[in-house]
Amino acid sequence: MKILADPQLSVAARNVDSVQTAVPLATRPEFSVHEVTCLGGDSDWSQSEEHGVHRLVLVRKGRFRRSANGAEVDLDPTTAYLAAPQEEERFAHPVGGDLCTSIGFSAELWRQLPIRTAVY
Repeated sequence: MKILADPQLSVAARNVDSVQTAVPLATRPEFSVHEVTCLGGDSDWSQSEEHGVHRLVLVRKGRFRRSANGAEVDLDPTTAYLAAPQEEERFAHPVGGDLCTSIGFSAELWRQLPIRTAVY
């Protein structure tokens, strides 16, 4: 399965087909929702990835690390993160895989949301 089949949603800088799959749950012009499964298992950082839209990613199972904009964070099912278009991300999976829900937003819809610089 092609990673995040919507070309606007994902433009990966590396081939992740063998470790990551995405199942589209809903696709509309304004947004898309995918269930993303990563086999993980590598504690080293991945190569950089870039995506084409704003995203809210909800971690549902597993644990992993994310590096973006000079910050490294640990993520688990108690967390979620926001990602911006063309933001370089790297991931590490020191304890196995994960399952996430990724919600991609069109630029127009993103501008209408009450999200600016901080989300609590």
